[in-house]
Amino acid sequence: MSPVAVGSRPRLLPRVRVALAVLVLTATSVAWNAVPPSQRAPGEPPVSALPFGLGPQEADASFCATPNPAFTGRLTANSASTTAISRTTTGVVSGYISNVDDDWACTLYFRYDGLAWNTTGSVGNYAWGNLINSQSVACNWAIGSTDYLKANSTADCPDYDAEYAMSITLDGQGMFQANAAHTTDGDFSFVHNDCGSYYGGQVNLTGKSFVTTNTDNRPGANCDTITIDATGTTQSIVYDNEKPVGDFTTPNEGTVAFRAAANPFTVSFAATDNLASFGGANGWSLQRQIAPLAGGSCSGSFANDPASGSLTTGVTPNTNNVNQNLVSGNCYQWLLNATDQNGNVALLDTSGTIKFDTSAPTTDFTTPNEGTTTNANAAAYSVAWVEADTGGSALTGRSLQRKVAAWTSGSCSGLTFANDGSAVTTASPVSATLTTNKCYYWVQTLTDGAGNQSSTTSGYVTYSAASPTADFTTPNEGTTGIQTATTYSVAWTEAPGSGLTITARSLQRQRAAVATSGTCAGLAFANDGTASTAASPVAVTGLLNGYCYRWVQTLTNSGGKVGASTSGSVLVDTTSPTGAVAAPLANAPLAGSIVITGTATDAASFKEYQLEYGAGATPSAWTQIGTYTSQVSAGGTLATWAPVSLTGVYTVRLTVRDLAGT
Repeated sequence: MSPVAVGSRPRLLPRVRVALAVLVLTATSVAWNAVPPSQRAPGEPPVSALPFGLGPQEADASFCATPNPAFTGRLTANSASTTAISRTTTGVVSGYISNVDDDWACTLYFRYDGLAWNTTGSVGNYAWGNLINSQSVACNWAIGSTDYLKANSTADCPDYDAEYAMSITLDGQGMFQANAAHTTDGDFSFVHNDCGSYYGGQVNLTGKSFVTTNTDNRPGANCDTITIDATGTTQSIVYDNEKPVGDFTTPNEGTVAFRAAANPFTVSFAATDNLASFGGANGWSLQRQIAPLAGGSCSGSFANDPASGSLTTGVTPNTNNVNQNLVSGNCYQWLLNATDQNGNVALLDTSGTIKFDTSAPTTDFTTPNEGTTTNANAAAYSVAWVEADTGGSALTGRSLQRKVAAWTSGSCSGLTFANDGSAVTTASPVSATLTTNKCYYWVQTLTDGAGNQSSTTSGYVTYSAASPTADFTTPNEGTTGIQTATTYSVAWTEAPGSGLTITARSLQRQRAAVATSGTCAGLAFANDGTASTAASPVAVTGLLNGYCYRWVQTLTNSGGKVGASTSGSVLVDTTSPTGAVAAPLANAPLAGSIVITGTATDAASFKEYQLEYGAGATPSAWTQIGTYTSQVSAGGTLATWAPVSLTGVYTVRLTVRDLAGT
């Protein structure tokens, strides 16, 4: 190497130590070999003319005679700390040496010191930082000094420990251990070299051999053989910047699942780390979150579940199973966090979503209501109900099955029912067609999104096509009763229909004025008074002379059917018939055929008139002339009578009768 010309004496600079917090590699004693005098280039100035370190004294022969000044070496987190580190998450470290036992060294060369570490089993990287960085200033280590390896790039020597400190970035995560042999990936050591040329403030080399005689592992071509030393270094350093990994298996990330099974629910997950694992204060934590479940969806945002208490924590890196007691009607998810022993924090891992619902949906029948029996009045029937999803999973299916049994009367309970047709899945209401003399009920089966099911049975429905009837006994249908009384007793029997009962009745009296004596046929009847709801018989008063009466009974049965029945008629006749003989006159002599004239009438119920004769003024016996059924108005001919072989005094008698018996 070429000698370096140096001025008379460099300026003396004070040494100031600044204590800063840094990651450190373990303390170690390392002996660095200074360039021996025999290696100095011809004409190189004597060592006594060279400054050493930053102190005021000059190097002398005794200093130069010690080529391997011993010191303690370590790696720190940064230039703010002198403490050795055992782990780093960034890979950035700084080299620090202290307790220098001998001056180092008497040379005019550019002093390079640094760190080297394996990236494979045979080659690695070098980070060279120079201590003497110009031809006018020499910055050497002095006895008892402490300082960082330098990456000087200016013309002055450092004024304090951390000035121009050289940092390196370890590549490849893993374990790094002090080993000057450099035979294994992760071996590291301190290195030293003197160069006759200045190659910059810091020289970084990659993929170089650790054979000291090689020339490509030096700061530059004009450099001596390198010195490698890790003697006395005993702790290791872990470089780990990889985050732990969280992974849910149940519920798996990105999945959404309903759950109806009872508690507990087991959350399964793994928290793993490639290097550092967990331990001490660092490990995994599991936080449960909750949101309402409504209409089958998670409503609103998830928030930490206060019911879950504190975080669930642990340090076991393999698969973990944590039992959870969930509350029906809610959505759940879990947040998994982890911090490894080196302080790397995992990305927050969110589990899948569990929609937890153990409540089955419900059905409430309105027609036919549960526990009731309804008698339908028509074949068309509407089944209606109300559905309720109490758990929040939303309805996903329904099945309405009709059941039927043969029925004649009485209760439907105890009958043998069977499915009647296929189940339907439509929403309420559902139209049904009933068959007479059958009993029906329906079973509604509902299913929600979580798989909960419920079956509800409706009330019974019966159906009979027959309408109720009334059979009048007085006045019997098709008859006309004629009476002089103004009271009457209406009586009837009722037929509600098979298996049914009468639920309502309305007996309405009707009347019409007699138009043709003795008959109620052809009359226009009208309602007379208020209808009666009494059962048979019903006593009637206040009937009027000269009127016909009838009754209409309207019945309603338990099947809702309505039937109207009409009674016979009653003719009221309270007046006597009218009869009179106008000719022949009394005591008049007669001979031959005799024309009898007069009146024979009854306005309401004329029946007949009869003519008779008897001997004498007060006959003791009567002989019939004739009976006649047609009314004769005043002056009309009642009959023509031809007495045969009669002489003397005779009396003629006229009798007029009505249908009322008057």
